[in-house]
Amino acid sequence: MPIERMPDPVTLIPGAREALTALERAVAAAGPGDALLALCRRRVAEIHGCGGGPAVAATTEERAALALTDAVTRLDPVPDRLWDTAATHFDQKELAALLLTVAIAGGRHRLTVPTGRTEIMTKTYEGFTEAERGAMKERAKELKAGAKESEVLAKIAEMTGDDRVLGSRVHELIRAAAPGLTPKLWYGMPAYARDGKVVCFFQAAAKFKSRYAMLGFSDEARLDEGDLWATYFAVTALTPETEARIADLVKRAAGPR
Repeated sequence: MPIERMPDPVTLIPGAREALTALERAVAAAGPGDALLALCRRRVAEIHGCGGGPAVAATTEERAALALTDAVTRLDPVPDRLWDTAATHFDQKELAALLLTVAIAGGRHRLTVPTGRTEIMTKTYEGFTEAERGAMKERAKELKAGAKESEVLAKIAEMTGDDRVLGSRVHELIRAAAPGLTPKLWYGMPAYARDGKVVCFFQAAAKFKSRYAMLGFSDEARLDEGDLWATYFAVTALTPETEARIADLVKRAAGPR
């Protein structure tokens, strides 16, 4: 019989939790704002496959912070161009806070690998919102059980108001435009995958209390257009024109690699 894994290692070393909490608070106090640091933590979670939905940048500052987060989390080299861009938006103290935030979040995710304790991220970390923690728990269940189309339809049925109307129709459009994509749940959201990898997904406005629902595409989607293209689209209403555009986007996204 396998030996039971340890709990969160931070709880086993006297003073470790208090020290880590003090570090997190110091970083938050020095950083460029709680919202931006939370966005970076969400991107770290997304890269590790256990996050509260996709991290979407809306400003140049957020894009610079997420680009730096990507490189640090993936242990990629940080080119001068990337660093210089970040340095134009943040001072040295703010950059230090960003780097430490990414390092702490990444370390917590890495602790889930040997211990098998997803609660290290979903319970002990104070930086995530309740919605993000809920999405993490949903993702953990999805990884264990897998999701069928019936579960995707059930998730859409749980939505209310415009979210349900939009989600139901977007599901129909995606299934018709790309029947080769497999419906599945992804962080509790309807998603559509190729070879197990999500290509696109529908995020209800209520999911993270957003102003609008979104149709999102991962880097598996074939939407490349030169050096710049969109991967997230706000969806507020469905007309014949918008439905045709969604169908076209999905067909392109699901096209040959």
